[in-house]
Order: sequence, then structure tokens, then C-alpha cells
Amino acid sequence: MSIFKILWGIDVIAAGVITWFFIVGLADGSVSSRNIKLWLFLLLAAGSILWISMLLKNNGHDKLAMLTVLILALPAIVYGLFVVLMASNNGRWN
Repeated sequence: MSIFKILWGIDVIAAGVITWFFIVGLADGSVSSRNIKLWLFLLLAAGSILWISMLLKNNGHDKLAMLTVLILALPAIVYGLFVVLMASNNGRWN
């Protein structure tokens, strides 16, 4: 399995998390007319990253596809490591 596929899978999970929070926010009312533009931008950005990276990969632009995938994968990995650190550290910051 290539690094691109692993990072693309991380992007899919991150996009799924964004979509999940959007749906839950619609259900509980926290996604409102005040912040719907921000949510739509986040959903469009996550979907665009997935689509553009696959389009680039299929057309032979492997390096550009990797850079595109890293836009969403790096923050997701860093946040995931932060959550694991906080869960294993019993919430102590020092």
C-alpha cells in the first residue's frame, strides 16, 4: 500500500468527520444561517481535496497529488496525535 493511499484514506476519514459534525449540527441547531457559509466552505474544501488529488493522481501528477492530499492529512494527523496524547496523559498538560 502506497503512502498516497494511506494519506488519502486519512483524508476520507477527516472529510467524514467534518460531514458528521455538519449533520449533527443541523440536527441540534448549532449549524444556523449565521455559520452555514463556513460549514459549506469546509465541506466543499474537504470534497475538493479528495476529488482534485484523485484527478491529479490518475493523470500522472503524483507529486502534486501528494501535496494536495497533505493539505488535509497533516492537520488531521497532528490533531489525532494530540487526542491520543491527551487520552493517554489523563488530561494533564504539564
